[in-house]
Order: sequence, then structure tokens, then C-alpha cells
Amino acid sequence: MEEPALNILVADDHALVRAGLIGALAQLDPEPHVFEAATAAEVMDCLAAVAELDLILLDLFMPGAVELDLLRQVCSSAGSVPVVVLSASESAAHVRAALELGAAGYVPKSSSSELLISALKLVLAGGVYMPAALMQAAPPAEMMTTRLPQAGELSTLLTGRQQEVLRLLGRGWSNKQIARALAVSDNTVKVHVAGVLRLLGASNRTEAVMLAQQRGFEFDGE
Repeated sequence: MEEPALNILVADDHALVRAGLIGALAQLDPEPHVFEAATAAEVMDCLAAVAELDLILLDLFMPGAVELDLLRQVCSSAGSVPVVVLSASESAAHVRAALELGAAGYVPKSSSSELLISALKLVLAGGVYMPAALMQAAPPAEMMTTRLPQAGELSTLLTGRQQEVLRLLGRGWSNKQIARALAVSDNTVKVHVAGVLRLLGASNRTEAVMLAQQRGFEFDGE
């Protein structure tokens, strides 16, 4: 049986950028159902009108929105629908802020279409994408003020919920599986995963599990 086409919201105030994104999406789905938005108001109208979105591609700064308020509103309203930020900003501070607000990924607009599609596939599979090269290249003022946790420290630095999420990541569970097991929303799981990645300095879930193991985190504990 053929899989249904993806329902994707593409939100950017530049028509040429939207057209380029829609063209690139053919590598993800030959015939996606694409909804377009050019302002913050149009984004929220689309969220209210379309019941079954599969993916939201959102420019970080849209007309009609103040700073990161639109991203905050979209992540709150989208429920389990993954939100991927597309931005001209290559600030590590913006990457971290987007992930903390619940975005499932952050892709700079300077990225290739191949990288974009790889990131979207990861997100649709339940992962979280953040540009490792960008985080590593961040200037000192934007880097974390604390060192990365070493062996034996993780259990004191991670919250109890983050530890639960990390243990389930170690089992290879998806966000949906973790959400069901912990009786929380998918969006809440995304926020916890982003927090774990940030604390560990990891660029993806697999790397987070590997780094946690190297630093003495007990995955078989409760």
C-alpha cells in the first residue's frame, strides 16, 4: 500500500525561498501537500485550519512576530508535529534557544538541499537535528559557560526526567514511544531530548547515548 503524501507547512516571508524549499522537498516526498505562509498570522491560521500536518518548516523571524514568540507559539500549538527552524542566523545562541523552545531541528539557510533533506528525515524518524559544525564553530561569547560533564557527574546534572529520557534513548526508542511510556506529550519529550543533547555537547541522539556511556551514566538503572 502506497504511503500517504506528507502534509508540510513551509513558512518564510520570501516567496523565492519558499519556492526553493518546496522544490527541495521533492527529494523527501515526490508529491507532498504543501501549505505556505508568509507572515506570523498566516502561520497560525494554517495551524488552526489544517488538522493533520506532518512537518513544519519555520523561518525563525517572520513578519508580525516579536523575536522568538512565533516559534514559542507554534511549538505550543503544534502538539506532536515536529517543527524545524530554517534561518539565515548561524548563531549558536539561536540554535540553543530554538531547541529549548521545542524545535526538533535547526537548519541554517546556507545549508545544501542534501543536508536539509537528511535533517528532515532524521526529524521525521523522531530525532532532533542541530548543526554540529555550527555549534563547534561558535565564538567563545556564545559557548556554554560550564564545562561538559565528566564521568560520574551526569546523574547530578541531569534532571530526573532527563535521566529517564536518556535511558529510553539508550534503548533506541522514538519520541512517541518515550512519550507514551512517560505519559507526556511528544513536544515535552523533544524539549528533554534537546536538553540532554545540549548538556552532553552531542549533535544527535546516538552520539548522546555514546557520550553518556563514556561518562559513566548507568543506562540499566531506574
